[in-house]
Amino acid sequence: MIRRKRIKKAKRKRAVVIWILVLCLLTVSAGAVYFAMLYKQTLTDLEKTQADMDMLKSEMEAGSYITTEEADALLNEAVDSAVNSAIEQTGSDYKNRIRGYMEEGKTLTMLENLFPDNIVVPDISGYRFFDINSNLNLS
Repeated sequence: MIRRKRIKKAKRKRAVVIWILVLCLLTVSAGAVYFAMLYKQTLTDLEKTQADMDMLKSEMEAGSYITTEEADALLNEAVDSAVNSAIEQTGSDYKNRIRGYMEEGKTLTMLENLFPDNIVVPDISGYRFFDINSNLNLS
């Protein structure tokens, strides 16, 4: 009876040891597979990065990129062109409005629109411009 207990106890110990060894083996195997996949992904990323760098290098050698100074010069030229175009358009709009007022005989209305911060009064010798006193009460 004691011998059977010892044998049973020894079998249990062996079974526990075998299960621990199997679990350790599975853990080590899973870790090895994980690191192998990680290494493969890193190599793939490295190859892709190297290919991108080679492509950029060949494009730079071909001269398809511009320097910062060239980009700034192009940007300044575009801004100057846009500003000049806006000035010309605004100038022509004002000229057309002034021509319209003059053709309709609305010179006083035109001057009042051009100088909204002044009181425009016609006089025998021309027009008088008076500053508006903002301290006066509006009534």
